[in-house]
Amino acid sequence: MVVNGKYGWALLLLFGCFSAHTLAQPNSNIPHFKHVEKSVDLSGIAISQVPVYSGGELENSVLLENGYAKYDIINAEEWPPQGQNIEVTKIEIVFTQYPKKYDDWITNYDFLLSKRLSALQNLDSKLISQTIEYEIVLQTDCENEFEAMQLFHGVRIHYQELETTVGISEEDQEPLIEEDTPKKPSRPSLRTQGYLKKIRQFMTKGKGKYHMDSTVFKVLERNEWQNAHIVTDWTGSMYGYGAEALLWHTMKESASPIRHLTFFNDGDQKKNRKKMLGSTGGIYTSNATSISKLLRLIKKVKNKGNGGDSPENDVEALIAALNEHPDEAIVLIADNNSCIRDYVLLKCLDRPIHVILCGTRKGINHQYLNLAWKTGGSVHTKTMDIDSIDHELRDGRLQICTVFYSVMEEDRILPVDRSLDRFQYCNRYYRNPKRKKRGKVQKIDCD
Repeated sequence: MVVNGKYGWALLLLFGCFSAHTLAQPNSNIPHFKHVEKSVDLSGIAISQVPVYSGGELENSVLLENGYAKYDIINAEEWPPQGQNIEVTKIEIVFTQYPKKYDDWITNYDFLLSKRLSALQNLDSKLISQTIEYEIVLQTDCENEFEAMQLFHGVRIHYQELETTVGISEEDQEPLIEEDTPKKPSRPSLRTQGYLKKIRQFMTKGKGKYHMDSTVFKVLERNEWQNAHIVTDWTGSMYGYGAEALLWHTMKESASPIRHLTFFNDGDQKKNRKKMLGSTGGIYTSNATSISKLLRLIKKVKNKGNGGDSPENDVEALIAALNEHPDEAIVLIADNNSCIRDYVLLKCLDRPIHVILCGTRKGINHQYLNLAWKTGGSVHTKTMDIDSIDHELRDGRLQICTVFYSVMEEDRILPVDRSLDRFQYCNRYYRNPKRKKRGKVQKIDCD
């Protein structure tokens, strides 16, 4: 099979998401990139489909991994095979069949393309050759971006061994790897791979039940919070999002900036009428160094209860985290569609709170916007970071998507157009609750 153009086949490699239809009709869906010399004739390339590509060991082959939407080769030290005289015969290019349409792509593939080409050229220019057979393998077992992120993205290089040339001294042979070549990050350890498998199994069991859309994963990847303490809502609707944080932390291994994780489930199985502000409970904290301990803890917290009613004890959990580790950066993973039951405890927080909002299709819940604003923190969604709310309010208004917000009565940020406030049901939680029997306001104490 012949691939046209110097970088022709690499164009295929550099995309982690294609459908068979897209590949069969390149002119209709594939854009022209300024870093590619010619378009690619895709019609002659073999295409196969598998639910999930097996990344196991295979004789006379090397598996090179890029990662989802990444350009560095993670395990570059594995190529070429040491001590062997080889000839590359075939390269399998592995994708996920998501998204289906070119119009849905959001990654800057022009930038990604140039970076990946540089990485491949630096690794071995001989991998680009018209003598090599190329095959596209499409993985089909993914319904959304987060599921696609869990699959393998990269290439498998097949080769055959050749007879070693006699008469060339060791000094005359060009070293396989230059001494000054920087080391690439290695593949996760076997232990880490085992933990990742368990986390993914947890997510797979909840497929269709837990919400997972890569929000948390993407926010953690974009932001560099050092000595971070993750505080996550661990109730039924949030298991998937919390698992994303655990997955990201595990993948980073020793490079992860997360030091502790706190999981809260709004009172274990406590009856709603017994949930008192500041003492609802169901809050569990663990050091982040032991993944096995964290895996046991998430199961424990899940079995203790799933929250009961909709409002959550977010601030109580934040206070607990700050009391235990006051010097760490607090990151709250919150359910945007649930109210903050104990918002009035906000006065007890004296550190910035960085809020990751999950489930924002209806817009932003202003309770969390106010929580971040009042504490000098920030708000983050899947596609947006608001690092300084005060700066955004410098003209008196803050625009998020199509909704304008302003500081309104009682020093709260609310939608200017009240008809656009889809979270009016949370307004009651801005005030101290009254005790049902006596009709008195519950006293709030930060001590």
